[in-house]
Amino acid sequence: MEFSIVNPLFEIQKKVPSPDSQKGSASPGRGRFDRISAMKTTLKIPILHRLGIHLRAGAQLVQVASRFKSRIMVSKGGAAVNAKSLIDLLTIGAIYGSVLEFSAEGSDASEAVQAIRELLNEWKEKDGKV
Repeated sequence: MEFSIVNPLFEIQKKVPSPDSQKGSASPGRGRFDRISAMKTTLKIPILHRLGIHLRAGAQLVQVASRFKSRIMVSKGGAAVNAKSLIDLLTIGAIYGSVLEFSAEGSDASEAVQAIRELLNEWKEKDGKV
């Protein structure tokens, strides 16, 4: 398990091998290298958009998440939803200051989490004007 502090403002990135990537697990139709390259990356970050995740901001997040093959989930208060579904994102009620956990599992998991981090930083830099 590997941890690294990315930003002192609640942003924590954690990389752990996914259950599929363990050597002893046999997955039909998948080669040895596919199992090893599958990783799970998790990022906790506060929503600093002044309106939280509303329709337009949520649509931007869905667009970014949909560019990746990885399974991307967003968690808040024990509820986890699919980051590629706008309706699901809106149901978690992420207001300004909410700390969300973004988890990506798959071959491009770290790239997906990095793209989401960049989007959320853009919101912060624009002072929440999306």
